[in-house]
Amino acid sequence: MSDATAYDPHRRFIEHYRSRYLPSVRWSAPRRGIEIVGLEAVIRHLLQEAACMAAPEFTPVRCASSPERVIDEQVVRFVHAGDGIAGAPITRGDLVELERVRIFELQAGRVKSETHIETWSVLERANHTGRIQA
Repeated sequence: MSDATAYDPHRRFIEHYRSRYLPSVRWSAPRRGIEIVGLEAVIRHLLQEAACMAAPEFTPVRCASSPERVIDEQVVRFVHAGDGIAGAPITRGDLVELERVRIFELQAGRVKSETHIETWSVLERANHTGRIQA
């Protein structure tokens, strides 16, 4: 990794997914009705969602793996800073807690599909100016 790449978090994010996902990867969030196929489309989607999460705090819950599958459960708490996360019941400025189980199906050590089982909770609603209400 070059020095320039080391300081560009988006570049590191993209390279991480390019190296670990198959070109034909399928990403889905069934409760939101989302299914995306193809590495570049998945990367675009993940970057858009990540850009909506201000000051995210990740709490790992548990992880289990085998050569064919990884199941990763985590909680992410953040302020929604974007124009919307498709299918999520949140608005700009909300303090959100996302509980998610990510199921990675592997092929030759790379991700062929990633499924998110999600539960969204709004901890504090934003007021009309987009700021969190006290």
